[in-house]
Amino acid sequence: MSPDPVRRKVLLLVPPSRIIYQNDNYCSFSSKASYYAPPLDLLVMSGHLHARHDLAVLDARAERMGEGEALAAAVRAAPSHVLFVTGYASWKKDLAFVGRLRETAGCRTLASGGFLLFHGAAVMERYPALDAVSLDFTSPLIENWVSDGEQPVADHLTRAGGAVLAPGRRPAAREFEIPLPRHELFPLRRYSLPYARRFPFSRVMGSMGCPHRCAFCSHASVPFRQRRIGNIMEELRHLVSLGLRQVYFTDPTFVIGRDRTMTLCREVAGAGLDISWSCNTRVDTLDRELLGEMRRAGCHMLQLGVESASLRVLRRAEKRIEPDRIRDAFRMCREAGIQTMAYFILGLPGDTRESVMETIAFSRELDADYASFTIATPDFGTRLREEAIGKGWIGKDLDVFDSTGYPPINLPGLPAEDLWRLRNRANRAFYLRPRYLARAVARARSPRRLLLLARNGVSLLRNMRKRTPD
Repeated sequence: MSPDPVRRKVLLLVPPSRIIYQNDNYCSFSSKASYYAPPLDLLVMSGHLHARHDLAVLDARAERMGEGEALAAAVRAAPSHVLFVTGYASWKKDLAFVGRLRETAGCRTLASGGFLLFHGAAVMERYPALDAVSLDFTSPLIENWVSDGEQPVADHLTRAGGAVLAPGRRPAAREFEIPLPRHELFPLRRYSLPYARRFPFSRVMGSMGCPHRCAFCSHASVPFRQRRIGNIMEELRHLVSLGLRQVYFTDPTFVIGRDRTMTLCREVAGAGLDISWSCNTRVDTLDRELLGEMRRAGCHMLQLGVESASLRVLRRAEKRIEPDRIRDAFRMCREAGIQTMAYFILGLPGDTRESVMETIAFSRELDADYASFTIATPDFGTRLREEAIGKGWIGKDLDVFDSTGYPPINLPGLPAEDLWRLRNRANRAFYLRPRYLARAVARARSPRRLLLLARNGVSLLRNMRKRTPD
C-alpha cells in the first residue's frame, strides 16, 4: 500500500483583467454588459482535488482586482501549484500575469482553456512559466499532476526536463461522473447574470462537448459525453444545502436525448428541489410536452441558438434548422411560460449586408426576452477557422480574438468595419424598442433587479459606442 500523497497548497486562479472575460468550458469572450459566472473548469477541478489537497480560490476578475492587488493576494496564499483558466480572448495577458506569479511565488502552473486543446504544445514552448496544460478539465488525473508533476499524465501536456510531454488522452466513456465541485470556495455573491431570478447562483455541467457539427463551434471537436443523472442530482442537492436556488446548466446543448432530459426533469421535480434554472439548447430539440416537464422542474430560461435568418447561411454553417422551426420553438416557450434568449452570429460565411439586416429584423420578430449578437470568430478546432485561413480572410497566426469584440474576419463584400456597425445596429434595434424597455422594467420586480438592469444597460450602451478594436 503506497503512502498518502503529500498535501499541496493549490490555488485555483482567474487572472485579473480590465475587461470582464468569461473563459471556461472551452469558450472565451468578453462580457458586453456586467454579467460574469463562476469558472466551470475550476469548479470541476475543485471537486477532484478537495479531498487530498488544501485549496484556495482567487477569482481576481470577479473581485475586480488590479494586477498588483491580485499578485499580492496570490502570493499571500503561498501556493505550491496554481491552476488557472484562460481563453483565446485574453490568453497572452493571462500568461504574462501567471509568469510574474510563478517567478515571485515559485509555484508550478497549469492552464485550462479551449484553444489549448489545439495550441497547447506551442504555447508551452513559447511560455516556459507554463508547466502543464489540461486537455480535459473533468479528468481525475489532475490529482496525479498535482501530486507528482514530473511524470507524464494522460489528459495533460506536462513539462519535464525542458521537454513537453504528451502521453495522450484516455478513451472517452459514454457517461462520466465528477466529485462534488466545491462551490462554497468561490465568491458566489460576486457573480451576476442578467436573467437570473435568484442570487447567488452557480453552474452545473450535465454533459461535455456536442454531437452536432456546426462549422463555427469548437464544442463539435470535444468528445461528447453525458454525466450520470444521479451524479447531477447529488450536486443539485449540495447546492440547495448551501442555500443556492439558481442554477445555470453549462451544456452546449442541454437536450441531447429527449427521454434522458425528461428523466432528469422528473427527478428534480420529484425531489422537491426549490430551484430555478436555465440552459442552452437547440430549437429542434423542443416540444410542448418536454417544455412542460422542464418548466415543472424549475426551468425559467432557455438560451437558443438562432444564428441567422438566412437559410443559405445556416446551411453553409451546417446549422441544420429552418426559420419556421425557430419561430415554433420561441412560440412554444412563451406558451410554456419559459423566457428565452436568442443567440445570433453575424458575419458567418455567406453573410452579406442584406442577410445581416434580415437577421436583425428576425430578432425583432421572434421577440425573445434577451438577445445576444456576436461576431463570427475563427475558433480553434472549427471548420470556420480552416475556411477563413484557406480563403485568406484571416492570417494563419491569428490567435487572439473575441466573439463579442471587433470582427477578426473581413468577408468578401462585408468588411470588418461595416459588420461592426451592423452589430451595434442590431443591439439598438432589439434593446431600444419602447415596448421592450417597458417590458424589461415591469419584469424587474425588486430594487436589486432594477439595479442590475440599469448596470447591464449602461454597459451595453458603452459597448455599442466602440468604433474600433481594443
